[in-house]
Amino acid sequence: MLIWIKKCKQNSKDKPPFFWTLFYWRRNNNLSNKKLGIITKNNIKQKLKPYLTLKLLKLCIMMIFHELFIYFLVTFPPSIIPDRPYPLRIIDYLLLNKTSFIANPYTLIYCYIYAGFLAHNMNYVYNKILVAATVILWIIENNFLFNDPIINSKVNIIKNYLISLLFDTSPLFNHPYFSTSPSEFWGRRWHQLLRECFIELGYLPISSLLTNNNKTLGHIMGSLASFILSGIFHEYIIISLFGKITDSIQ
Repeated sequence: MLIWIKKCKQNSKDKPPFFWTLFYWRRNNNLSNKKLGIITKNNIKQKLKPYLTLKLLKLCIMMIFHELFIYFLVTFPPSIIPDRPYPLRIIDYLLLNKTSFIANPYTLIYCYIYAGFLAHNMNYVYNKILVAATVILWIIENNFLFNDPIINSKVNIIKNYLISLLFDTSPLFNHPYFSTSPSEFWGRRWHQLLRECFIELGYLPISSLLTNNNKTLGHIMGSLASFILSGIFHEYIIISLFGKITDSIQ
């Protein structure tokens, strides 16, 4: 929604429809005609069946791990649950000299496993979407035509979008466990869906203000702005799920 407001402010005469915000999570909304032609010429219809088979096999394996994650997290919760979030307890200890339970080894292990489950669950849901998109594209490719040229043009738009999604879009998580540095982890491997939104709304506006004076400072402050937006986004999710801010969740 913020990107839509930004677009409207930049072009007040021709306001883009709000539903186009659905496409802003991707760097390239549309394939170029040249690239689309190359992909189409490579017999995409023949690629769909092995592609779908591979995705279904991957989804089955992910489903097994998904159930194992849930079984462990539900069956073996930590016996002691802190009353305040971990970062706030660290602040209490450092600034207020307030003794507070931080974490025992098992709680830390449990939290690491839970974090792994969250990442796995998002990837699991995303792979379900990819399987559904592959099935829809396979149906369209198998002579899914109407007599109405207007409907056919709309179907063609959907087809091009699905081809772009399946064959020209970065993965949701690009093997984050292979990261060699924090910048590589956050910049190129972790949660690629929202990366472009955070860059456009946080990094670019702030870094552009400071680039003329100090390019390094502009990069640092722009990255910080992106993390602040990410924090606000996660806090919004918590409020939406629980109706409470982070500090009040028990």
